[in-house]
Amino acid sequence: MGGESFTGSAVRLDLVRDAAAAARLPEVLAERCVHSLAERASCRRCVDACPTQAWVIDDERLGIDPARCDGCGLCAPACPQAAIIAPSVEPLRVGSSGRGGLQDATDGAAMLACDRAWPGRSASPGAMQHRGLEAAPPGAHGDGIVPCIHALGLRDLARLAVDGCRRLVVATGDCNVCPRGGAVRLETRLADLARLLDSRRLPLLRLERLPADRWREAREGAAPDGGPQLRRRAFLSHGLGLAITKARVGFGLASAERERVGTVGNLLPHTARPGALVPVAPAIDRAACTGCDACVRLCPERAIRLEAEAGALAYRIAPQDCTGCGLCVDVCADRAVRLDHWVVATPVSLPLDQASCARCGVRFHRPVIDRAGGSPRCPVCERKGEAGRLFRVQE
Repeated sequence: MGGESFTGSAVRLDLVRDAAAAARLPEVLAERCVHSLAERASCRRCVDACPTQAWVIDDERLGIDPARCDGCGLCAPACPQAAIIAPSVEPLRVGSSGRGGLQDATDGAAMLACDRAWPGRSASPGAMQHRGLEAAPPGAHGDGIVPCIHALGLRDLARLAVDGCRRLVVATGDCNVCPRGGAVRLETRLADLARLLDSRRLPLLRLERLPADRWREAREGAAPDGGPQLRRRAFLSHGLGLAITKARVGFGLASAERERVGTVGNLLPHTARPGALVPVAPAIDRAACTGCDACVRLCPERAIRLEAEAGALAYRIAPQDCTGCGLCVDVCADRAVRLDHWVVATPVSLPLDQASCARCGVRFHRPVIDRAGGSPRCPVCERKGEAGRLFRVQE
């Protein structure tokens, strides 16, 4: 009987550890990943951002090694298409306790602390598994305590700003000696957000640091905010971890948001205001473009579109819809597309000339037709040259 009890305890411990491991692993929305859209996609943002080299990408697969993943969540903000949903970053929105003093620093703020702010202790599910399920700081309950504050992305910060948050109160360990310290840091993303907000004449989101114990004191003394909590994923463990239910709330996991990525340009108000900036947008070199429409067909957010106005065709670039995934650059055989950073969000139209190919007779369009060298040719015939016989399948 004692053997059965020991075996049962071991099984229960395994179930708890399995539940903790599942809780820390990111979810991948394959329909958003650029690698599911084109074999030529060059994006490696998740791989480059991972401090434990848990992400693997090669010619056959893109996946994550569960044994290496520590749940830091740094891959999520690195993904331009928001195809990775990490469960670990949950800013805690708080109100004022009305008691004055230290609690005034949390009035209407969002609070976030890394689990290494308390030396020798950890509150993240991933770290708990690797450290033998060690207890979190007393009274923490995991609220606002995350593996790494730098996993809060620009979209996350924009949502906080739009929701009326004006202060982000944080506590951390020493990022300079942390293995995760080489990531794009929260301060850099806040500076980028400030640039976007200032171009729209919107209030800034400011960073305030507190020592770990004072941060915890302020958080425990503050009243919970009645507004929505910005949780990427909630996990409900049933029994001893026999079932885990994923509750999609807050950070873009609703069905409508699964269909389209919420870019920062679209999240922030007043994007149409003159001078409003976006972090990245495509640009087309009209002299190099042959009008093949590859960028139009594969842009997942339609930041480059083919539009007809009054009988004339044009490429329409919508900067606010660009995620910076780079797929348009990857698929352009003519190297006519590039990504420009920090540009004005004003839409750009590139008028297209239409003609019939002098060789195969197909109708085509492109921004520039060089008539000086003879009759115009479509992109396929232009590449084919005079060699061989060309057969073209019309759509």
